[in-house]
Amino acid sequence: MKKASFLIGLFFLFLFACNREKKQSFLSTDNIRMQIFNIDPTKENRITGARGGIFTIPAGAFEGSGAVTIELKEVYAPIEILAAGLRTESNGELLESGGMFFLNAKRDGKDLVLKKEINGSIPSDYINDSMKLF
Repeated sequence: MKKASFLIGLFFLFLFACNREKKQSFLSTDNIRMQIFNIDPTKENRITGARGGIFTIPAGAFEGSGAVTIELKEVYAPIEILAAGLRTESNGELLESGGMFFLNAKRDGKDLVLKKEINGSIPSDYINDSMKLF
């Protein structure tokens, strides 16, 4: 028992010692890696996230023709959702989550408004027919 407590303490000491410069909470969305993609909005684009999400952005999805920067954050496993301090609920009741993603588009540092629907799919080890998209 003492050995397990020692190892757990050592783990947390290591976790916090590595974070001297930037104080970051364990339960924070900062724990989700931001992925950046640069796309040509005049053409259809397909981006694949590091965690397996696939998103198809149609041509003309945003106003203008200048390059667009897509920001993507993906969390699909329960432990990732916990580490990000996220939770899902509806009408005050917790929901089971099959994963979440954040997708944002910018041009010259300014957020863009979506004009056309983006199609996406996320990886899953199982399908629960009772789950719905929120």
